[in-house]
Amino acid sequence: MAPRRGSGYSSSSYSSAWTSTTLLSLEYGYYGYGSNRNHYKDLYYAMFAFDILTLIAFIVFLVWACTIRNRGLPLKGIISALICFTLSQICVVVIEALYVATTEVMMYFLITYMLSQFFSFLGNCLLFYIFWGLIHRLLGRLTDSGKPYAAVTIVHWVLFSLTLLFSLAAWAVYVVYTVGSVTYSTFITAMDWINIGSAIHILYWILSLEILAWSIFVFVKAGSHRFVSKVRAQRILRMITLISVQMPVLALISATVGWFALNLAWMVVWIRYNLERRNTVPEWHNTAQAVVNFIFWVVTFVGILLCCSKWRRLGEDPEKSDAPIRYPYPQYASGQYPPAHHPPAGQYPPNGNYPSPGQYLPGQYQTPYPNQPNGTAPYHDYAANPATSPPPAQRAASPQ
Repeated sequence: MAPRRGSGYSSSSYSSAWTSTTLLSLEYGYYGYGSNRNHYKDLYYAMFAFDILTLIAFIVFLVWACTIRNRGLPLKGIISALICFTLSQICVVVIEALYVATTEVMMYFLITYMLSQFFSFLGNCLLFYIFWGLIHRLLGRLTDSGKPYAAVTIVHWVLFSLTLLFSLAAWAVYVVYTVGSVTYSTFITAMDWINIGSAIHILYWILSLEILAWSIFVFVKAGSHRFVSKVRAQRILRMITLISVQMPVLALISATVGWFALNLAWMVVWIRYNLERRNTVPEWHNTAQAVVNFIFWVVTFVGILLCCSKWRRLGEDPEKSDAPIRYPYPQYASGQYPPAHHPPAGQYPPNGNYPSPGQYLPGQYQTPYPNQPNGTAPYHDYAANPATSPPPAQRAASPQ
C-alpha cells in the first residue's frame, strides 16, 4: 500500500522544482482545520506509535530469523524479506516524524516514498517465495519420492516470476507519477497509478488465497501421514502430543491466514477509496490501517518463524534422509547357525538328479551353490536338530 502522506505548503522555483521547499506539518492536514484539529492530531500520533511498533516488530523478527539453523528451509528469503520490510518501515517512520516535528524540507524527500514503495513491493514478492517454498517442502513429505508435485512447482515458479515483474512495473509507474507531481508532468496521472496499484493488490489477494488453500490441504493430508502416525504407532493418542508434532503445519496455517487477511484489507481499501472515487476517506482511516498492519504482520511472521523453528518436530523419513540405512545384524544363540532356506516341498534339483525314495524328507534338500556341480550332498540344518553333530572338518567350515 502506498505510504500515507500528511499535507503542507510549498514555495516552488521554476528553475528547479526539486530544490523547492515544502513544510511538513500536521497543521495543514486535510482534517486539521476547525474543531477537529486536535482530534486529527491524536489520530496521527496513534498511527505514528503503531508504525513504530511495527518497525520494532520487524527488527525483533529479523533477529529471531538469524538464530534459526536449518539449511533445508528458505531462511535467506525470510531474512531478505524482513530486511526489505524493515527498510520500508524506516522510510515511513522518518516521513511521519518529519510531519510531527513540523519540518521544512526540499522536494527530494519524495525519494523516501519511492524507496519505501520499492522495498514494500520486493518484500511482498519474497513472502510469496517463502510461503511457496514451505508448502513445497511439506508436499515433499507427503509423496513417496520425497519431492513436491512437478506441476505445482512449475506453476508456482511462473506465478512468482509474473508477480515480481508486475510489482516492479507498478513501482516504475509510481516513480514516474511521483516525479511528474514535482515536475508538473502529465505522462502518468494519479488515476493511472490508482488503477495499477489497485490491480497489483488484487493480484496479491488472489495469490494469498491460493497459499491459504494449499496450507489447509497440507494440514488435512498430513493428519494420516507417517510423520504424524508415528505418534499413533506408539499409542500416544493425546491431543497435546498430536498438536506438538503438527506445530509447524499449524504455524504455517496461522501465517497464511494473517497474510491473507492483510492483503484482503489492502484490497478493500484500494477498491473502496481509490477505484470507486466517490467514497470519502474517513479521518480514522490511516490510524486503523496502521493498527491492522501491525496485528497481521505480527501474526504472519510469528507463524513463519515458529514453523521454521519447530520444523524438526516433523521428524525425518528414512527414504528422504541422506544418511545410509543401517539394518540390525541377526543375533543367534551360542552354538547355533543361521537357518537354511529350503525350497518348497516337492521341488528337486535339475538335470534329473532325483534322490532315491526315502533318502531325504520333503523340503529338506537345498539347491547346491552355483559354483558346485550337481549332485553335491545336501546341506543339513544342524541348528534345527541339535542332537546331530557334523564331522570336525565340516563343523569348522560351518558358517558362524
